[in-house]
Amino acid sequence: MHSPMSQHAQMAPTAASRPRPCSLCGYDAPGEACALCKHQAGDKSLGAPAAKGLASFVTGAQAVFQGVRLIATTRGTKRWLVPPLVLTGIVFAMVAWWLWLTIAPWIDQLREGSAQVPVDPNWLLKILTFLFKFKIVALLAKVGSLLSVVLAVGLSALWVFSIVYEAISGPFLDQAQGVIEERWFGHDPRATLDRPSSMPIKQCLYLSVLALAPCLLLVWLALVGAGFARGALAAGVPVPIFLVARRWPAWGRWAWWFVRVEASTAWVSIKASLLAGAILIVCLPLKLVPLVGLPMFWIVAGFVTAVTLIDIPMERRRWSLGMRWRFFLQHWLAFTSFGLVAGVFFLIPIFGAILMVPAASVGGMWLICRLDKRALRESSS
Repeated sequence: MHSPMSQHAQMAPTAASRPRPCSLCGYDAPGEACALCKHQAGDKSLGAPAAKGLASFVTGAQAVFQGVRLIATTRGTKRWLVPPLVLTGIVFAMVAWWLWLTIAPWIDQLREGSAQVPVDPNWLLKILTFLFKFKIVALLAKVGSLLSVVLAVGLSALWVFSIVYEAISGPFLDQAQGVIEERWFGHDPRATLDRPSSMPIKQCLYLSVLALAPCLLLVWLALVGAGFARGALAAGVPVPIFLVARRWPAWGRWAWWFVRVEASTAWVSIKASLLAGAILIVCLPLKLVPLVGLPMFWIVAGFVTAVTLIDIPMERRRWSLGMRWRFFLQHWLAFTSFGLVAGVFFLIPIFGAILMVPAASVGGMWLICRLDKRALRESSS
């Protein structure tokens, strides 16, 4: 992997400055030329002129499909999708089991003809108690325990795969985008801008294993230990990391940079997930509208999730909140069609979210490269 870091070091913006997005890659290019992408990309789909106006509506609709294509055809991306899927599956199973244990007594009470909910009431449970007084709820409850399973799995699928999956996926999708941009531009532009060490990535990974393996062993020994030994082992957890960083300072600088970058990406993803969750709560009444309510709800959920996932490629490019909103408003047609297509994917229970979250994230990165960014350059000059 070649790196023009030395060429671009003097052009990297300070924390107080605002980047001038390159017309192609969107990373900071203070001059007309871009040292990061050289206005060339190793993907034919990015070779057309930047989309603007009505043409951006079609481009936005293509973005999710482009995300699927890029993930399927780029080596080294799919491995980053496995960990968040496994972690989310564990959370999903735990939430589904908890909901089953919580709801089952309510169903038993209703089947026996009782209108009392067997829990201590608070503001949320008062609402549930009010709903349980309607005869239609009791009638549905008499269908049997299958309703409990469907309700538990349905609720956990809603919250886990539209909120938690998005939040967990953030750092992993960030790495997948880096792999794709390395294919496009010959290197990961974000790493070229920020990476503080020229140590090869494989050596960084090997040293990371060397530092973290003893830490995990000490954590396990501390958990199974007792008394003073537990405290001493817990206090020694950071020591292996310190020793490796002392022996290989370049790795220490890389590790600190990597943790800061991934923590920032995770925080962006968590904030986006919280925003999506708030909007989903507000839109819950849509599900009560006969026939069209449920599809409308999932389209809204897909749109919100798709738009929030674009924060990851924008975070990689260090765009400020003001720049992001200007870009959204300038290309609202593109983002509307992008969100609608993602919303249709989202209509597929569980599997739609599994497919749509990474496809929308990578497709959003492709969309940023395809849209016209001249207005952002002019406002940053």
